[in-house]
Amino acid sequence: QRHFLHPGSDFLTFVNIWDECRQAMQGRHPAAGLRKFCQKNFCSWQRMREWFDIHDQITRTISRQKGFILNTEPAPAAAVHQALTAGFLRNIGLRRKKNIYQISANREVVLFPGSGLHNRGGQWIVAADFVQTSRLFARVVATIDPTWLERLGGELCKRSWSDPHWQKKTGQVVALEKVTLFGLVLVAGRRVNYGRINTQTAQESRDIFIREGLIAGSLEGCYPFLQHNLALAKQYAEMEERVRRRGIIMDEQVLYQFYARRLDNTVYDRFTLNRLLKKKKNDKFLWMREEDICRSLPDTDELYRFPDTLRTSRGELQLHYSFQPGHDTDGVTVDIPVHYSPDLSAPLFEWLVPGLLEDKIFYLLKGLPKRLRKLFVPLPDSIDRIMDGLDLYQGSLYEALERTILRNFQVTIKRADWQLDNLPPHLRMRFQLRNQQGKVVFTSKSFHELAAHCSSSPPARSRQTATLPEQHGITDWQFPEVPRPVTLADEKNNSTTLYYPTLYAEEGQQSLTLKYIADPALAMHQNAIGLRLLYSLQFPREIKALGKECRAALKSHFASWVSLGIQATAAETSQMLCDCILDGLLQTRTGELPDTAQYNTTIQRIKTEGIIPWGRRYLQQILELLGARRKTQQTLTRCRQRANKSKSCDRDRFDHYQELLDQLLPRDFLDWLTPEEVADRQRYLRALEKRIERAEHAPAKDSRKEQRLHTALERLRRCKNKKKPSPACRNAISRYERMVEEFRVSIFAPELGTAFPISEKRLDQQWHQLENSCHTVEQ
Repeated sequence: QRHFLHPGSDFLTFVNIWDECRQAMQGRHPAAGLRKFCQKNFCSWQRMREWFDIHDQITRTISRQKGFILNTEPAPAAAVHQALTAGFLRNIGLRRKKNIYQISANREVVLFPGSGLHNRGGQWIVAADFVQTSRLFARVVATIDPTWLERLGGELCKRSWSDPHWQKKTGQVVALEKVTLFGLVLVAGRRVNYGRINTQTAQESRDIFIREGLIAGSLEGCYPFLQHNLALAKQYAEMEERVRRRGIIMDEQVLYQFYARRLDNTVYDRFTLNRLLKKKKNDKFLWMREEDICRSLPDTDELYRFPDTLRTSRGELQLHYSFQPGHDTDGVTVDIPVHYSPDLSAPLFEWLVPGLLEDKIFYLLKGLPKRLRKLFVPLPDSIDRIMDGLDLYQGSLYEALERTILRNFQVTIKRADWQLDNLPPHLRMRFQLRNQQGKVVFTSKSFHELAAHCSSSPPARSRQTATLPEQHGITDWQFPEVPRPVTLADEKNNSTTLYYPTLYAEEGQQSLTLKYIADPALAMHQNAIGLRLLYSLQFPREIKALGKECRAALKSHFASWVSLGIQATAAETSQMLCDCILDGLLQTRTGELPDTAQYNTTIQRIKTEGIIPWGRRYLQQILELLGARRKTQQTLTRCRQRANKSKSCDRDRFDHYQELLDQLLPRDFLDWLTPEEVADRQRYLRALEKRIERAEHAPAKDSRKEQRLHTALERLRRCKNKKKPSPACRNAISRYERMVEEFRVSIFAPELGTAFPISEKRLDQQWHQLENSCHTVEQ
């Protein structure tokens, strides 16, 4: 009987039997045809006769009833199953596992093994009946389309809605609908118009529509009343930003009540609003007046103290105000066209605007040393006297303050007494550089940073030597404060250049010279060399002994150094090794100049730890690292030789291993290696060695593992192509590079362990952090 089976429905299997039996009964002797059919297909003659009798009875009954039309063509399978599903609505099931389905009342049934759908049932089924034996079995089953069930279930379906929210594109409040039938989920997460469901949802939609669409102004379309109301709200909101005071504009609830009183309860989206406006024939009833949106206007004199523009020698500069404490834009921002910048100077912007100058003076006086601050108590009265004596925007604010205070209080204040770093952020001007197209290309709270960004080229050498300070014969740290960069304006080229303090070793002498150069990268490099020499001058004997240790290590491990392929003489290599150890001990690799306290702390730490004991430990670690590289190189060479012998050498794969080895410990590793990296580099080399050994026996598996690194390596390649990354960006790239190496270890040699948990997900998270850190508005 297998040829009767229908792959998707046991019901249609019965139809196949019926059709073939009817075909066999064609002719003069239908009874004989039926008997032969039953004998051939092992069917019961009695049951078949009963089937035909029932069919005839139903046909005669229907023929006497009105409204029934007999088919002239066979009904499609979908129609048959929809009719059956309507009758067996409680017998639907949703597949959970193979042959296991969930039905009503959260029960589980198993497809009967004799069913044609056993091991090939669809996602949804309908069954004729359930039989409880060893388990609850579903018999006579068909696969159905779940899209029928919501229509067939009708009022039996239960609906719920969640997450109503404003959708700008459609102009309506949308919710996620869930439809269930006898506990089975038919629809989950379908977006529906929330306002059209019932009276309660219409009211909720109305509230959201008013707040998000009208008050927030996210309703798209041409609505004159909305444009007017938003412009009016923006006007008073800008007043709040300028005078740094809330309460000018009404709160949101008052604005909500304005719309709620004027809009019918039937308005809950863009369509219903358009219908109301069409009915009203105009929108004047929705136009706000000043008293509807403004609570109290600031005085004209108060607004005058917060001007829209700042007057300069080149013209007026646009000012923007923001009242967002803690935000970068909090305070006053000035727009500076790029061609204005050479003619502007920092003192002009120290005055801010008249409305904030009083607060700035208050914090400046409050930040003075106590011996000076107490002379101005009470501060408000002193500020009034100082303000009366100031001539605004004339020269430097600090010069004017010092002059006025000396005249009115007979108190001398030095420039170093002003604590500028203690000023609240909103009391320092924020600069916004715009190009000729009006696009913002640079922002900063420092005018000098802005000027450095605008500089075209350094001044000529003659001007540089005539104006930049120099200090010779430095043998110890003799600076009370860290030397800071200085700026020079080139009047001829209309540019401003930033110069960085740089330590140079004086030729033929054991001393340093402090100069200023315009290249920050070169300044950092020279400072690292200079600081190393400066510290070494304090410990001449220890440094000499360390040099002997390095020369001995070079001789005793000559083979390892040769295998590295350093293209330098033995003396040069020994000096590089000594410098590497000193950089690790002194932490001078970054080239950042220390202050006096930091310098003294480093000297004391060196005396406590001792250069020789510390240097020997670090030297031994470097030699072990070098030995690990040599061992890995030998393993790679042997594997390549065996592959060449067996004529199975994959040159690209071995070249890739060699490239990885050179990246982990290149020839110039002494120029950048730090003590913190040694242990990790050794582990990376061991992981590479194990990978090479395992790939020799399973190269295909190695290739599959390499594919897991493809995305991370491609991202890392793009990172290294970035030009002039910020410090935060450089740190993020370094962190990501280390995570990639740890991920490589977890893939190819997991038994070695990783320095921290690592996975593709963590790599993706770090990549997103890296993108955020490296994003910049500079063009």
